[in-house]
Amino acid sequence: MKTFLVFLFAAAALTILQVYLIVIIKRSNKKTPLSPPQKEKSRPKLYPIASEEDTNTFSLFEGNAKDDIAQRILDYFEHCKPYLNPNLKIKDLESPLKTNRNYLSQAFNDKLENNFNRTCNHFRVREICQLYISNPTKPLKEIYPLAGFNSESAFLTAFRTNINYTPSRWQREVNERLENREPVTVDDYIKKLKTR
Repeated sequence: MKTFLVFLFAAAALTILQVYLIVIIKRSNKKTPLSPPQKEKSRPKLYPIASEEDTNTFSLFEGNAKDDIAQRILDYFEHCKPYLNPNLKIKDLESPLKTNRNYLSQAFNDKLENNFNRTCNHFRVREICQLYISNPTKPLKEIYPLAGFNSESAFLTAFRTNINYTPSRWQREVNERLENREPVTVDDYIKKLKTR
């Protein structure tokens, strides 16, 4: 009877060991659910702020990157008119244009051949001309603050720089042309900025 009990005990131990090994094997073979395949993230065309490692391996302005930033500046100025804000700073353009101040400055200076302030004033003068041509009875003194100029002296300087006329001379010429029913456009006096 002792041998029978030993045999029974050994069989039970082997069965427990087999169950234990089966559980361990199943757990190790159990496949963890795969996450959905991840698309390889491609680098965007422009990198607003490059890390030190990245600056050693690529240049932000390879190819047409400066052109891209300059074109984004022109599009943004044409459509959103940020220059109407008299307190606009170059840093205010970083977020909407998805780049940083250094790259913006380089695009202004190298591709637009104007710094930030001259570009803003160029668009402000265009705005003044457009407003005056559409409403020639309104005095320029009432229009220039609407275009984003803080002061009359800044307006006068920018106007002469961009139009090559004094405001009064320009007004006289526009009024004569309007009286003679000649077509008058802003581009007759100030050309649109283009990238170089």
